[in-house]
Amino acid sequence: YLPVDFQAYRAASESIARIGKRYAEKFEQVSIDEMFLDLTHAGDMDKAKLLAEKLKQEVFEKDGLTCSIGIGPNKLVAKIATDMKKPNGLTVITPDKLRELVWPLRVRKLLGVGKKTEQALKELSIHTIGDLARFNINSLIEEFGTSGFALHRMANGLDDSDVEDAGDAKSISRENTFEKDTDDPDVLGITLLELARDIHKEMQESGMSYRTVSVKVRYEDFETHTRARTIHITNSFELLYGTAKELMQPFLQSRKKVRLVGIKAANLIYNYDQTRLTEFAP
Repeated sequence: YLPVDFQAYRAASESIARIGKRYAEKFEQVSIDEMFLDLTHAGDMDKAKLLAEKLKQEVFEKDGLTCSIGIGPNKLVAKIATDMKKPNGLTVITPDKLRELVWPLRVRKLLGVGKKTEQALKELSIHTIGDLARFNINSLIEEFGTSGFALHRMANGLDDSDVEDAGDAKSISRENTFEKDTDDPDVLGITLLELARDIHKEMQESGMSYRTVSVKVRYEDFETHTRARTIHITNSFELLYGTAKELMQPFLQSRKKVRLVGIKAANLIYNYDQTRLTEFAP
């Protein structure tokens, strides 16, 4: 193995990020060598591809580096597209090409599908993403619980996650799109609870507290609303869930059915930072 110059690696990453931010409405740095750019403003996939080609050329001219870019209707598909041609690739997957380009791939290509899940799917004779997309969703839910629903959505190229802009980097959010639009308060309440648990678990693992809670709802006609509330710094699960429920209440008075709900914990702070602040408080 060749030794890695991490300082040079990081400098190159920062340089590419600066270039990428100039092309995108929103920019999300996932890791030192992976980032998402929101190119919705381009108007269509062809124009987005032209921007991507220009970006690749600029990176090569400025840093002497090649990069692989994937373009898709959402982050999930774009990530799959990126992995198709490495190094120095550019792959575009439009919604109408999903079955042709994505379905033949092994299920392992889907985010979150590791060896154990892959083996469990094989036992159901599910080997490719297409096999998973065509599999009965109720059987998947029976076998994998709520993860079965998520697996089926991913296999069908569905992903509602937003590109988290650099200015909003200190936040954790979770969303859920229902298979069928619903106005059942029990279903909505359980979904909020699960989203809050996921967010709180990630904050606990990262050693972070939050100060702002926001909720998002999208109705059956795609009308979308958000509400937020800023409170004192805390890492309380009960307060996260309780605040989200209160913020969601006005949206549930509508006669419209709900297509999507989401929660975000923002203004995050590492717990050691909070300790430093409170240690010296008068």
